[in-house]
Amino acid sequence: MIEQQVDQNLTDSAERYVLGAAMVDADALPTLRIILGERDSVFFAEKHRLIYAALRRLADLNIPADIFTLTRE
Repeated sequence: MIEQQVDQNLTDSAERYVLGAAMVDADALPTLRIILGERDSVFFAEKHRLIYAALRRLADLNIPADIFTLTRE
């Protein structure tokens, strides 16, 4: 049980770091799309799946992703 909780915490942190990199560095998202593809299912947390999908939609519309455009998306 404790091991599962630690793994879950590490996964959540890793997902947040990946999404944060995509918001901070405009060059990160194209690289992430190559590595992760278009599948939201690579993220365990539903909220992270939604954020990744929104980041991709914004990129497809050539809208820079930041906290403001992302929350409106």
